[in-house]
Amino acid sequence: MKIVMLFLAALLLCSCSTNQLRITGYGLLLADWQQTRNMDHSRFVEHNPILGKHPSKQRADLYFGSALLGVAAADHLLEETWRRWLLMGVILLEGAAVGNNISVGAKF
Repeated sequence: MKIVMLFLAALLLCSCSTNQLRITGYGLLLADWQQTRNMDHSRFVEHNPILGKHPSKQRADLYFGSALLGVAAADHLLEETWRRWLLMGVILLEGAAVGNNISVGAKF
């Protein structure tokens, strides 16, 4: 079922403009950042191995700030086709992360 959902998501993403992909990707990164900062890490475990199981707010800020800058730099430097693939990848990864966070009770 997950494969079918990913395939349908990819089809939908391919029909979006680059600006729509950009807004969605950056928005999901910001949502994940906010959820990670506000999550009660004594009750929940972070699944991102770079952040560690119980990241501090400072560690989350450093990670997500760097991720946003890295995505923005790549977004600026890549050709259109590769830019779209980058943004679709961000949307799929961050969409899964935000969805998982919501499923365990994370708030915005």
